[in-house]
Amino acid sequence: MNEEDLKTIWQNDKLSTPISSAELKALADQLQKKLRGNARIDAWVQGITTAACFIPVFFYPRLIFAAILALFLGIWYVRKIRGLYKDGHFLEPDRVTVSESINAEIENLKGFFWSTRIAVYIFVPLMLTATYYGIGSFDNPAVSFERRAVSLTKLIIIAEISSVICCEIYFWIAYKPAFKTLKEILWQMDSVES
Repeated sequence: MNEEDLKTIWQNDKLSTPISSAELKALADQLQKKLRGNARIDAWVQGITTAACFIPVFFYPRLIFAAILALFLGIWYVRKIRGLYKDGHFLEPDRVTVSESINAEIENLKGFFWSTRIAVYIFVPLMLTATYYGIGSFDNPAVSFERRAVSLTKLIIIAEISSVICCEIYFWIAYKPAFKTLKEILWQMDSVES
């Protein structure tokens, strides 16, 4: 058997195993349902957490600035999540092909990951500074400005590292399985098409 015979057998075998569109649609629908479920739970948890940020304001009224920052971040995040599960529609053959739809969903998730990371990493130091101010840490005249600045800087660094770790773990648990499955489906489709 020569190289041409092997190539012909390989191409025939490749063409004989097409992707079943019904199976692909069922898998994509199941994945979309799971992603929507995760996003809805995420939106509810974020809403409750944002509302809980206003409870300490009754005891420390100056924490209103930190609570307002938490509210802005919470509203922004819930809108992003709602966009994630409202905009993502798989398998709309009238508009796009299946691979284009899956590719768009992958890009949508990538955009969600990066914009959320940036927002969290920017808002964490702002909220910590507002919280530091709200609990009266800047009021004691006996403490020097340098000491307060060093203390706040250490706190912000620890909080940033913690938020990076928590954000990545959260994405890995809640959204990465769907993201990985989408990439595998797209890879399988591309390997069959080529």
